[in-house]
Amino acid sequence: MPALREPSVELIEGRKTLVVKRRPPLQQRLHQLLDALFAVTYRADVRPTGASTQCDVLREHRWRLLAKGRHLGLDGVVRDLQIRMCQDCGGCEVRDRSIDALPDGTAQTPRQMRPQRRDWVIGWYSGGRPRNREYR
Repeated sequence: MPALREPSVELIEGRKTLVVKRRPPLQQRLHQLLDALFAVTYRADVRPTGASTQCDVLREHRWRLLAKGRHLGLDGVVRDLQIRMCQDCGGCEVRDRSIDALPDGTAQTPRQMRPQRRDWVIGWYSGGRPRNREYR
């Protein structure tokens, strides 16, 4: 499945512009992402117990680990994912925790360096009802 969609020409601020839309690497809903994980190393049942407004007041999420595992993205890339859920609002963050590798699949090891583990946030799911948590 290609990561890029067909390019189109759109009018932006009065000028014709070539637009290439990128397909997101994650599923649209959180339960679909959890079902698509394979080689799951950790899975917990996390249910939001606080008030969703508490995150706004504290200006901080109280994260709890929901799941860890490998995922074949919609863009065809295999990633090691870590999914954390806020205990108050139910919002989720998805982190790519893969080890950096070269295109041929070997670990990237310059002479004196070991492979580095990534820690990138690659997606968010809104804190809606369980079946309606959407990718943002």
